[in-house]
This record gives sequence, C-alpha cells and structure tokens, in this order.
Amino acid sequence: MLLPVLDTDHISIEEQKEHVRQEFIEFLEADTKENKIEEFYDIIQVMLSQLFKEGIQPLELQQGIFAHVNKLNKRQWETKGFISL
Repeated sequence: MLLPVLDTDHISIEEQKEHVRQEFIEFLEADTKENKIEEFYDIIQVMLSQLFKEGIQPLELQQGIFAHVNKLNKRQWETKGFISL
C-alpha cells in the first residue's frame, strides 16, 4: 500500500501536532466501522507528516519496524499474524 507524502511546508510543527491530536480524537469518537477505518488512515497520514516534518526519513521508518517487533517480543505479546499496509 502506498500513502501519499503531503506537502506540509506551510504548516508549523505545533499546528501539525494539533492536527494529530484532533485526528486521534476523531478516531476514538468514530461510531461506524467505515468511519473508524477512515479515521485510522487519517491518523497514519498526519503522523507520517509529523515524522517527516521532524526530519525522520522513510528508510528510518522502515528500519524501525525491527525494533518495534523486538520490543513486542520482549514483552511476550502473542502474534496472530502480520498485515502489510
């Protein structure tokens, strides 16, 4: 799955952080399956924008998955499977 990288040059870091907060609240308040899914992707989109705005590169995100999975394993989470986004 490919997500677009949005041009957020005109948005300050503080404005972007507020956007992340707003989208998270909208996700929590979503009342239908369709709306929940829509808000899930909105969260991913604004969080990616936040990371890029802070100078984190896409390759760093890809490499970060290994540390994330290792952390879950150390906490002894049971894995049901994997999903590719």
